[in-house]
Amino acid sequence: MNEGYLDIINNIRQKTELVSHKYHSLLDKYKTLKNEHNSLLEKLEKIEKEKSDLENKLETLKTAKFIEMSSDDKGEAQSRIKRLVKEIDRCIALLNVDN
Repeated sequence: MNEGYLDIINNIRQKTELVSHKYHSLLDKYKTLKNEHNSLLEKLEKIEKEKSDLENKLETLKTAKFIEMSSDDKGEAQSRIKRLVKEIDRCIALLNVDN
């Protein structure tokens, strides 16, 4: 074989090995990132569950607090709710006028 061909073949072999090395390196990095991604997803799910549990506890506490209010407090709360509903109705009416 011609020495020029051997040089070309060796050059191709070196480039092939370099590409193969880079491929395996990137594949390892991908696997690492994929594992990290899955780990973060699991942590996120755990945090979202904890958040949901805390929100449920908060609602339970709010309900319990409302139940233990005195009748004067309940009257005041009902009055406040009525005012808020009227304000919401007024806002909706204003929005409907613009449409």
